Amino acid sequence: MMTTNRFTYVCIVITGNKMNNKYRTLTKALEVVGFGNATVRRNVATYSFNSKLSSFNRLDVTALDNLCKDLKKQSEEDDSDLEFGLQQEVLLKGLMHFVQDLTRVGRSIEDLDLDEINLEAIDNAIERAKNREAFIKQSKSVSAAGDPGKFDKSKQWFTWRDSFINYLSLKPGSTGIPLSYVIREHQEPLEDAIYEDFTDEMVACAPLNGQTYESDRRLVHQYLMGFITGTSSEDYVKKTYVRGRCHNNGRMSFQALRLQYEGRGEMNRRLSEAAMIEKTLFYKSEKALSFTIFSARMERMFNIYKEENRPKSEDEKLEILFRKIQCSQLATNVASLQAQYDINENGITYDRAMNHLASIITNNNMSNRFVNQVQTNHSTRHGNSNQGTRGRATNWSSSGRSYYNKRNNTQGGRGGRGRKRQGSNTWIPSDKWNKMSAKERWEAKNNKNKKASIQSKIQQVSYNKEFFDDLKSSIISAVTQSTEDQATDNSNAGNAFGGRNEAKRRKTGPNRD
Repeated sequence: MMTTNRFTYVCIVITGNKMNNKYRTLTKALEVVGFGNATVRRNVATYSFNSKLSSFNRLDVTALDNLCKDLKKQSEEDDSDLEFGLQQEVLLKGLMHFVQDLTRVGRSIEDLDLDEINLEAIDNAIERAKNREAFIKQSKSVSAAGDPGKFDKSKQWFTWRDSFINYLSLKPGSTGIPLSYVIREHQEPLEDAIYEDFTDEMVACAPLNGQTYESDRRLVHQYLMGFITGTSSEDYVKKTYVRGRCHNNGRMSFQALRLQYEGRGEMNRRLSEAAMIEKTLFYKSEKALSFTIFSARMERMFNIYKEENRPKSEDEKLEILFRKIQCSQLATNVASLQAQYDINENGITYDRAMNHLASIITNNNMSNRFVNQVQTNHSTRHGNSNQGTRGRATNWSSSGRSYYNKRNNTQGGRGGRGRKRQGSNTWIPSDKWNKMSAKERWEAKNNKNKKASIQSKIQQVSYNKEFFDDLKSSIISAVTQSTEDQATDNSNAGNAFGGRNEAKRRKTGPNRD
């Protein structure tokens, strides 16, 4: 009997201490929200919240509104010591959100320190409640934009997986927690983890048990099946059914897909793909492989290594990039980038190197197109007859007929009447010339817009000394070649049948000067 009585007494003391701690926590919270009178706090704690701060978990906004109405009514009585106004009502609702937020991140009221209950914490809980309300209202329209679509063979698993997780992060659960918490990777929260905001903390720490979780995981399963029904992925989920009965467990269904597409076999296949890219991918020229495609394949290789927990460091990325560039035109630039990296390892990154090389290739392509255009302009300018003189073979059609003389030299027939040749710096394509008005043609012939035309072409290309040096040489070469060709053509035209030299020879005789 003595042992039983002592044991009973100890249990009563322990229970009493726990009750005292819970009561002390509740009264401290009520004091923070504005119940200054000790007698009032005791009455409110006893009759309204059963002496437990955890009682707030059973309340919602409607129930708390009814409680506030009763407290207001009591405060209006003449002999009441209760003072309850709008400020106390707002803070009391904030206390409810504060307590419920603790449950959302898996924390217990018993582990709460009294110093954590303060006005700042309650104000933050009120702000989070407003954000959560807005999140719920906007979820329908926002989640529609994040729809990942059907998962089939045409889509990469990792891309679709991230899209589906993002889709669930836009869907609120029963208590406003984003549904992505149901399929998070880690069952239990990581120790000493740091979160960017309270939403990330909820997703990482929300308990995966209880009625709320069971309701949310059923909803996740329904969303998931809507995206894989009718595809081969559906069979992997059905393998987890017990005797063919659906378990409605979204976490288990998603884990089945992860096991299939992120298992060792799939990992080996993807790593083999990355290794093949690293072995065979090179950049030699834009004709062989465009730099855009080269850059995209490099990114895919690095992403595969990262997704399979074998990420490449910045040093390794740069080393691979320098080795993959086998273009002679970029040899100097690659050497310069390597020198910058050797001098200052933190001064250059893989992304900066790729952007630098891409800009150089873009400028080179622009300069090549511009020089080709200038050369084409000079080579086609002589296609028009200056006047109705004897025709010659050009890229413009002539009314004369070509034939062979006794020396097998091609001769051009007599040309028709041509239009007056334009100035050398105002050449205009025929299609644009035909669309021009008479005034515009006159201005073009008289070189009115010569300066503006040249200036507009120069402005299309960003300043680059090497580019303009090459451009200058190309233009001089093209003009010189064009002049020589024209002199040769004039000489041939003079010696051709019916030409001036031919007429002179007939008049004076073959042996006369």
